[in-house]
Amino acid sequence: AAVTAVVELQSADSGPGLYVLETLHSTPRPASLAVGAAAVHNFELLHGVNASCDEAGGCARYSLVVWFQIGDVACAAGHRWPGEARAAMIEKALPAFARDARKRLSAAVDDAAARRVMERFASREGWLTKEDWAAAIEALGRTLAPKAKAARSAGIEEGLDRFAHAAARALKREAIGRSAARRAMAAHADAAGRLDERTFYAALKTLFDSAP
Repeated sequence: AAVTAVVELQSADSGPGLYVLETLHSTPRPASLAVGAAAVHNFELLHGVNASCDEAGGCARYSLVVWFQIGDVACAAGHRWPGEARAAMIEKALPAFARDARKRLSAAVDDAAARRVMERFASREGWLTKEDWAAAIEALGRTLAPKAKAARSAGIEEGLDRFAHAAARALKREAIGRSAARRAMAAHADAAGRLDERTFYAALKTLFDSAP
């Protein structure tokens, strides 16, 4: 619905009852509604209900929920969501999804690419289950793989001469061939094609071990 009103009639004996979420995977925060109190929210609020039942059966919770739609035509048609709702839900989850994708894929992820894959996997209401979330990131990784490979190769080429010169000095050789230096860098460089102190020495060892 465009707007939902929830009036607490009887709180659950145990469990938080109504709760809200900042993101799909964040910790639930109880709404803490007293009997007779009401909460009003729009379709963007992530929320749910949790009432824990014990053996004595003390888990009853009663509330009055009223849904409001935008305009008489939408109500008569039985539309559960305004036309923009799905896109709005995707936009709400987009920053968290993009951050998680960057972390899992160790790659640059722009909002446009993240939005496209979210639109493929989101439900009609714009939700992504944990399984859909993971599948969307996996699909995004497949689309980014060629770009990521090209970016890594470009980073290696950019630092190749510096590495070859530094490796020649460290190994006390007159020179290091570009092909050999490229292979050593490719074996140890990060996603951007760069070497840190640890991987620099690992690449040196690769060069040393491969020497005729």
